[in-house]
Amino acid sequence: MSAMDTTSIMDSPESVSKLSRVLVVDADDKSLSAIRVALQQSGFEHAGAADGLSALAMIQEWNPNIILLDVFMSALDGVEVCRQIKNDPALRHIPVILLTANYDRETKIRCLDAGASDFLAKPIDYPELMLKVRNLLKLREF
Repeated sequence: MSAMDTTSIMDSPESVSKLSRVLVVDADDKSLSAIRVALQQSGFEHAGAADGLSALAMIQEWNPNIILLDVFMSALDGVEVCRQIKNDPALRHIPVILLTANYDRETKIRCLDAGASDFLAKPIDYPELMLKVRNLLKLREF
């Protein structure tokens, strides 16, 4: 299913999307763009970053409610960015979904050990991603 097909599946009257800021971090321009299109269609306010260092700076400036973070990036990978977020008392409340094309046991364990709230394999299943985002945001409200 493409990013363009998510709107009718994901719309709901109780949507938390209008109040939610999603930061997407992915070194791959096509992946970053497709995720942002899906978020836009689902009504989420969103911003993007292409690497881990930019993501850490944006988190401080933009104050996202949830972060979608690619695992494999140069300089500072997504697992290390997640670890830094979860080790910071001011940021640790932000849910992080790690995204990876390498969906093996070792990668999943690294993601969870770093404090990821969830993870999702690439190529992205956009309806699943939007449900995970909404569910984590609803959990965060409690």
